[in-house]
Amino acid sequence: MKFFITAGGTGGHIYPALALYKELKERGHDVFFICSRRDRRFDDVEQLDFSRITIPAAPFARKNLFKNFKTLWVFTRAYLRCRNLIKTLKPDVCIGFGGYVTAPVLFASRMKKVPYVIFEQNAFPGLANRVFSGRAAAIILNFEAAKEKFKKSAKANCVVLGNPVRSGFTSVSKTEARKFFGLTAKDKVLGVIGGSQGALSINNSIAGIASKLNGIKLLWGTGVRDYEQMKKKNTAKNVSIFSFIERMDYFLAACDLVISRAGASSLSEIAVTSTPSILVPYPFAAADHQMSNALVFEKFGASVVIEDKPDLEDNLRENITGLFSKRNILSKMKIKAGTMYKPGTMVSIAGKIEGIGAAHG
Repeated sequence: MKFFITAGGTGGHIYPALALYKELKERGHDVFFICSRRDRRFDDVEQLDFSRITIPAAPFARKNLFKNFKTLWVFTRAYLRCRNLIKTLKPDVCIGFGGYVTAPVLFASRMKKVPYVIFEQNAFPGLANRVFSGRAAAIILNFEAAKEKFKKSAKANCVVLGNPVRSGFTSVSKTEARKFFGLTAKDKVLGVIGGSQGALSINNSIAGIASKLNGIKLLWGTGVRDYEQMKKKNTAKNVSIFSFIERMDYFLAACDLVISRAGASSLSEIAVTSTPSILVPYPFAAADHQMSNALVFEKFGASVVIEDKPDLEDNLRENITGLFSKRNILSKMKIKAGTMYKPGTMVSIAGKIEGIGAAHG
């Protein structure tokens, strides 16, 4: 069979899409990855070569509607390009993972009567997914809570299968992970991550409290943008600073507790490694979806949620020291985090899509 996969904008959309791309390719299918030119900044996207197709893309301006005249022009060009691609390549199914680049692909699929599948990683669905949900062959969800945000007509096609983690993310023992970072089994280890670009508010807060975290080893992924600045600020000897975490599976497995944003992909990786977490949702995420994600984890007992406000530094210090002083709570959070992961996610998703393709063919 032949499939189109489209995603763009952030790693939270790109990495799960690439994971499905790899799974379908390994099953012997022809798969094309449709993204914007800007998405080629992701190394894994750039390496796709001939199976990668770029189309024009522009974001929808929610506050300044006058900016959308340009967006409409770009969308029209992209839509016409997608119609031509569908006519030429004849996909059996199109799968959208989110980002504004998916809209013209899904619209062209609808108009050309090609079945399409929507994948929603977040607890609050994105705009494009809500718009195109009505005629989707299936809506694959990561969180049960997202189902309530879709129209009644779309809910019947919703199925909760989980969120696939990035390709190469493996199951690693704590012993192996600690050895990788030069740590011992007895160390108390705190991890800090803010995404590939980091999170300035989190980084500034950690810079202020790192030297006060007595008896705690800190693995700190600052992100490329803030690395030099945070390296100069840090004077604590208990800290290992990284501009980018190459092996997130090892990083999370080594930690007793991690501080993170609440993007869907980060949370999936936290769940796979059963890592207790303090979540600081990005306050400017569309529709505040990161807060929605974080509250699901907190309600289940896997995380503590702290808002990104001026008192973030004090709140982080209080919660870090409090959790490390109550190891029984961390142990319970670890169990709860692990149960948030749905084993066999990729097999279930690929099987669902193959079934839709077979029915179409």
